[in-house]
Amino acid sequence: MDRRPFVRILAGGLIVPGLLLVACGGKEPEPPAPAESAQRSPLVEESAPLPDKVRIRAPDNSVLVVFRLPQQEISIPQAGKPRFLMRRAAHDGVRWIERGKGLVAFVDWEKDGFSVLNGDRELVLRLRITDDGWKIAKRPKGRWPWVLRGTGSRYTVVQDEDQLLGHVLFRTKRGKVKVYDNEEKLVFKSSSAPHNTAFGVLLLPGGKAEEEARYVAMAELLLPRDG
Repeated sequence: MDRRPFVRILAGGLIVPGLLLVACGGKEPEPPAPAESAQRSPLVEESAPLPDKVRIRAPDNSVLVVFRLPQQEISIPQAGKPRFLMRRAAHDGVRWIERGKGLVAFVDWEKDGFSVLNGDRELVLRLRITDDGWKIAKRPKGRWPWVLRGTGSRYTVVQDEDQLLGHVLFRTKRGKVKVYDNEEKLVFKSSSAPHNTAFGVLLLPGGKAEEEARYVAMAELLLPRDG
């Protein structure tokens, strides 16, 4: 069963579920036919408009990923043809399916958060709601090394309580967001962004192998929800 917590995070707009990411520095490919429309998650701030898609760009303005919210899809750039990940609700959770390849990620929603597992059902990320954001871990038990928190137009990502990994700045009226590392260097940006803590996930450590899970986690935080 695909479950969502009925919680409002007043400190910042948190949004939930499906989307689409598109590719690096080139034309955006045409997505497949749209999935069935989704309803707003209880975590969505009602006053915040939800864009049809959210582009994440590098500082040089090349497109790294695009979330297409109504379609609940993700497109990940690669040489040649981009990869399309499609969100599908199932009786045991949420599945992210790569077109032509099958299951690539599984999302298990619980009362206070969710976990992202790979195609072999191995844990990659787990997120839990806090009073002002999220705490994040990569192990099924034990401590939570990363905390994403903030208020108003600024969110920070902290590791081990005192190590700043970076921060996210929102310009809500302009629909813009900028993500900076711990040296105040711009690393990501978007000009079609909702006020959402999902962008802090971009600052989590991890290599290419975990990139897919980070995108899936962002999608779950960004997307409107069915049911």
